[in-house]
Amino acid sequence: MITESNLNKSDAGSIDPENPAIAYDCYPTLPSTHQWALQQSKVPVAPEHLKVIVAHTQTNGVGSHQRSWLSGAHDFHINLIFNAHQILPFAQLAAYTVCTFLEQEIPQAVQLKWPNDVCVAGAKISGCLAAVRGHWVTIGVGINYNLEHLKAIDQPATSVRHLLNQGSPFSKSAIFDKIQRFSRLFMSHWLSYSHQPTSLSDACSPYWLYLHQAITIFDEDQQQWLNGLFQAVLPNGSLQLRLNSGKTTTVLNGTHLQPAKD
Repeated sequence: MITESNLNKSDAGSIDPENPAIAYDCYPTLPSTHQWALQQSKVPVAPEHLKVIVAHTQTNGVGSHQRSWLSGAHDFHINLIFNAHQILPFAQLAAYTVCTFLEQEIPQAVQLKWPNDVCVAGAKISGCLAAVRGHWVTIGVGINYNLEHLKAIDQPATSVRHLLNQGSPFSKSAIFDKIQRFSRLFMSHWLSYSHQPTSLSDACSPYWLYLHQAITIFDEDQQQWLNGLFQAVLPNGSLQLRLNSGKTTTVLNGTHLQPAKD
């Protein structure tokens, strides 16, 4: 079991005190939890078990499309590793878990920005990134708790510390407690929605930023800008868009989602 005394050293395989199906590998510092996790792709994980890679400091975090992820010192940086029994939009599953988790942490409303970001009042507070290799899945999750410099790489950012007007940073032990609670919640969602992918889509629906609004988005697969009405997010995670021409299309890999200009 991980305690305050060993948070400053590497600790592999510590079992969650409330859920023995969850194990934590903790490191004081990693360049990127996601890149480290990808190197562990042959590590066996028992069915319906979850391995959580924790870095108290991340020096070179990555986001979607190889963007940098801005990290605060002693912040919330984890990767979840497991074997999937059904393919889901895993990054969206994690982002949905972030929403339901942060609702217990802050008084402000949280929203999903398609495909895998979480925002508060339009400012990014979390990002999720998934990689799937057969049945092996890893999901990187970053939540800004202690971030002080609220200028993100490509959009405004915020942090729990900022939203709560908290002067002192969250301690390592406080962050680790939140990581444990988040991991338990994620596992509950994963086991539930693995058998109900449509239910995941329904659960996410109230959180989508700009849903039923006119938007513009860059389709990475077609390499073109699209304009239309954001109709829905489908069970496979793709965005359904009714184009200005009246045709309906889907976007599986898109960036730069924003409201359409008048």
